[in-house]
This record gives sequence, structure tokens and C-alpha cells, in this order.
Amino acid sequence: MTEAPDAPAIRIRGLRKHYGDKHAVDGLDLTVEQGAFFGLLGPNGAGKTTTIGTLTGLVRPTAGTVEVFGRDCWRDPAAARRLIGVCPQEPNFDDFLGLERILAYHAGYFGVPYAKALDRARDLLRFFDLHDYRQKRSSTLSGGMKRRLLLARALMHEPRLLVLDEPTAGVDVELRRGLWEHVRRLNEEEGITVLLTTHYLEEAEALCDSVTVIDQGKVVESGSPDDLRAKYGVRRVVVTPEHVPDGVEPAEFGFRVDDRGRCVLESTDPTASMRGLLRCLDDAGVEVLDLEVTQSRLEDVFVELTRRGTLRAPDGVGP
Repeated sequence: MTEAPDAPAIRIRGLRKHYGDKHAVDGLDLTVEQGAFFGLLGPNGAGKTTTIGTLTGLVRPTAGTVEVFGRDCWRDPAAARRLIGVCPQEPNFDDFLGLERILAYHAGYFGVPYAKALDRARDLLRFFDLHDYRQKRSSTLSGGMKRRLLLARALMHEPRLLVLDEPTAGVDVELRRGLWEHVRRLNEEEGITVLLTTHYLEEAEALCDSVTVIDQGKVVESGSPDDLRAKYGVRRVVVTPEHVPDGVEPAEFGFRVDDRGRCVLESTDPTASMRGLLRCLDDAGVEVLDLEVTQSRLEDVFVELTRRGTLRAPDGVGP
């Protein structure tokens, strides 16, 4: 099967994976276009890890098709796997090797000659600000450095699709933002398609141009972060007057008064209600001390979409 130049980066149709009676993935359809920065989101047990496993050849589907740039991941696994670079959740390096050799030996699994791999390793170590450590063992690196080394290793064979499975788990905010910048550059400047799974919803909100939320092995919703916030989110308006005077009834405009004397409203379109309350306060000669309008975050939308109130098993784990 030849690679289709216009094929999506990922095309999944009717994917099912059953572990006995457990349906880890249950009829999943998913399309990721070339060059996208795509977020696959879901709570623990939703099927994210299983879906990634079918892409990378670690999990055999019960049914359905999984293609990467037109290559079937199970009928043509070697060709499909060469197109994918995987950055796993946990570092797993050979600590008897220096950083250069860790990267160069990894490229050898994909048929890259050693001399070429060594040059590529040095370039990537410079890109990820690790060149000064190229002869060091991975055990000498900080947690953030190990995360950067994982990214470098995933890119050694020049894949067209980069799969990031919880890449910043346990990393502090400053290092996380640094990793974001490296990955954003890869996507924007080199055109690498990125598939990201993360439990840091602000990460998906900042990086992804489109996301799909899955739960119980099925797609719940898809769209850009902005589209999902517009469709499912609400705007919260907090008006803080000097006081609520007699004759002014915030409830008339849909507001409630909290225990701090603030008028609070949550609505998909609060504009008319906010204007009505402000006009009423102004007519009463009451000064507004503060006005705050906030939009739902992607995290709020995610919680609303996946709310079930039940405990979940670890993601991708069968019985």
C-alpha cells in the first residue's frame, strides 16, 4: 500500500478494542489533518492510551481500521511506524549510554545509519538545549531535561506525526512552558503533526487548534477550544455595587446576590441582563465598584462533557 500524499495524518474508523467484557474503545471515528496540533482528551479510562496503542502497534484492535498518512497500522505496520515518533509518559533510557548514543541507537531501529544518526542527535540536542550534556548519562539529568530528551528521541527518525502522551506530567510550570515552546516550534516551523493527550487542560487550550473529547471509548464532542467554549461554556458576570439599594431587584435581571453583596450571573449571553442591572444601579445613583466578566475555560467544558459521578479505572487497563 503506497502512502497517499493528501491522506489525513490519522484516520480511524469504527475502532473497537475489547478486553473481555470491557470495551476500552467502542466504535471510535477520528480524523486528524496533516499539520494539525490535535488534542485527544478524556478522563482516566476513556480509551486514550488504547487508541494511541493501536496507532503505534502496541495494541491490536478488535475491529476497525487505523491509518497514518494512508498507511494501515496493522496491514503495513513497519511503514506506518516509521512515520510516527512517540514521547511516552515516563522516561525509559539506557543509563549505560551517553545522550548522543541513546539517540543514535534509537534511530538505528528505523534503519538510520549510525553516522547520520549521530549528526541528527547532535542537532536535536542543540535544539533542546542539551548539547552540553551530550556525553552525560541520563541519570544526571533533571526531570525537565529528561522530558526534552524524550522529545529528541521521538524525533530522531524524522517522523511526520509526533505522539505526546502526557508529556509534561509531573513537570513544574516553568519547565512545562518551555516544553510547550519547543513543541509549538516543531508544529509551526517544521509542519509536524502533533497528537497530544494531557490532563492539563490549559495545555490543550494553549496549544491545540482542535480537540476531541472521548469518554467510555466513544467520541463525546470535537471542535476547536474556542468552538467548544462557545457551545458549552458560560460567561460569569460579577457586579460589585456600593450596596444594593431598595427598589433594585437583581433577580429581575437573573442575578443572585452572594454573601459579599456582589451580584452574580452565569449565562451563555449575559449582555442584556448586565446592561439592565447596570442601568438600574445608575438610575438609583449607586456606584459600581467592580465589574468582572469571565468566560468558561476548556477545563470547565471538559468537566461538563464528561461528568458521570463514578470512579474510573486507570486509562487503557483491561480487566
